[in-house]
Amino acid sequence: MNGRVLLVEGDDAVRENFRALADAGYNIIEAGSIKTALMHLDVLDLSCVVLDLRLPNGHGRRVVEELKAKRDDVPVIILSSFHADEEWDFPVIKALEKPVNTEALVECVEKAFNQSEAIRSLRESTRRMQNYTVIA
Repeated sequence: MNGRVLLVEGDDAVRENFRALADAGYNIIEAGSIKTALMHLDVLDLSCVVLDLRLPNGHGRRVVEELKAKRDDVPVIILSSFHADEEWDFPVIKALEKPVNTEALVECVEKAFNQSEAIRSLRESTRRMQNYTVIA
């Protein structure tokens, strides 16, 4: 796969539970705070963000809002004990309730990765079409 997944989770022990994503071939970048997550959004080419809403230094919704403002090709999977049934708009494609079933998480990340790749491919095709000059 080689897709980069940003895992934003404040609890070190919980982050350890998501090794199944690495086993599935994803490159996991870990962030334990909003500040670190936002820094990664600015510098990394990400395929997906897996985001806990309750972080030590604020609410994960801030990460979603920053991502909306900066990127249009990175889907988000929410992890939450309290807000899994909340309505979300893109970039959030799924909300999973904690404790998370690792098989369900891997399946959601695969879907997010495929969606991200489709968006990027469409963007590249559109760019090529715009640069295409018809010779009459």
